[in-house]
Amino acid sequence: MLWLEASWIVLVGVGLVAVAYWLLIVTEGVYLGPWWVAWLYDLAAAEYDELKGFDAAYEASFLIRPIMGRMRLLGLERAPMVIDVAAGTGRLSRGLLAEPDFQGRVMGVDISRRMLIEGRGQLVGYGGRVGLVQGTAVALPVGGGRVEAVCCLEALEFLPDIEEAIREMKRVLRPGGLLVLTRRRGWEGKSFPGRHFEREEMVAWLTGLGFRDVVWQLWQMDYDLVFAVKG
Repeated sequence: MLWLEASWIVLVGVGLVAVAYWLLIVTEGVYLGPWWVAWLYDLAAAEYDELKGFDAAYEASFLIRPIMGRMRLLGLERAPMVIDVAAGTGRLSRGLLAEPDFQGRVMGVDISRRMLIEGRGQLVGYGGRVGLVQGTAVALPVGGGRVEAVCCLEALEFLPDIEEAIREMKRVLRPGGLLVLTRRRGWEGKSFPGRHFEREEMVAWLTGLGFRDVVWQLWQMDYDLVFAVKG
């Protein structure tokens, strides 16, 4: 019977490791609470850009210019104010400010202090056109109806209250302003129970929250870009 007991011990051990991997790696601590997420990103901050393999040319072609193109179609291209929710190391800020046609300002908000410190080091020289602020998605430090675009990239599934966060993003957007989100696809997306949206479900959800003209664009292997307009 000893071999049976040993087998159960091994199975329990494997199960615990699998659960820990799901909690801490796949879902990055979101089911443990927002401060676990912040702590994990603080730990990874110094190597984050390298781990993600950011490429400036790719970002410009498949993220920054599509966002600018949407703003142009909506008549928002003249010196817009852009809020980047869950800004991390300021990847969106860097991409927008590097574009000669972008004459606006960017504010990045993130819960991780170390990620913001890394970002500030890479944004020296842009003066008053950019600011990175520690905060949450449900208390953005901007008055209502003040900004032309709000972006939340690769982060929606990690927010503690997704609907409350989207309502806050809507609050700060001016009428006709642009919302840019990402939707996680594939098996990893479905590994976030209660936090994964099928396309039709997300369109209906955003429409119900007061957005219109919801459109999709393939961005990365694991993510779609989702554009919507505040009605």
